[in-house]
Amino acid sequence: IGMAPVFDAGGEQFGPVVVQHLTLFAYQDLLESPMARPMLLSPGGVYSPLDASWLVDYVHDRTDLDLLLVATLKPVTNPAKERWIIPVELLLLNARSGESMATWTVSVELASHKALLEFGQVILEQGTQGRYSQMKGTYKITPSREFEKQPLGKATAHLAKSIRETLEAKLPGLNLAKPPAQLVPVSATAAP
Repeated sequence: IGMAPVFDAGGEQFGPVVVQHLTLFAYQDLLESPMARPMLLSPGGVYSPLDASWLVDYVHDRTDLDLLLVATLKPVTNPAKERWIIPVELLLLNARSGESMATWTVSVELASHKALLEFGQVILEQGTQGRYSQMKGTYKITPSREFEKQPLGKATAHLAKSIRETLEAKLPGLNLAKPPAQLVPVSATAAP
C-alpha cells in the first residue's frame, strides 16, 4: 500500500502539526499490521487529494504497490463548544487504474480546551510577543512536552490506530488476491 502524506484541509492552526504526525503514526501502525505492507510516498509540493489521478501517474512504475491510501484531515466539527470532533477522510485507490476501492472516515473526539492546551500556548506566545518576529531566528518556542504526550498528540495516535483497524477490516472484502502465475511447459519455450 502506497501511503500519500496526510493532507491538511481542516483549516485549523494545529493542522500542519497533526498531519505531519498522523502520516508518521499511521505508517508506523501499518508496519505492525499482518495484512498490509506500507510504503511511504513523497510526491512533493504538488500533492492534493482533490485530484488523485496524478498519484496514479506518480506510482505508475512501482510494481510493488497494489493500493494507494490517501488521507485528508477535514475541518473540525464542534457540536458542543466544549467537544471537538476531528475527522480524517480516507480513500483507497487501485494503484494501476486509480479506481476507488473504498472510502471511509475516522474521527476522534477531544475537549476543545485540551486541543490547544500546549500547542495553542506556543502559538499564543508567538503571536503576542512584540519582538518575536525580530528574534525568531534566535529563540525557538516549543511546547513543554513532546507532541505524543499532549492531548492533541494522543488524539492523533488514536486516529492512526483507527486508520489501521478500518483498513484491516476492509482489505479482505476487496478481492485483491493475485491469480497464480501461468506455468508454461519447458518444451513450449525451449528452442529446437
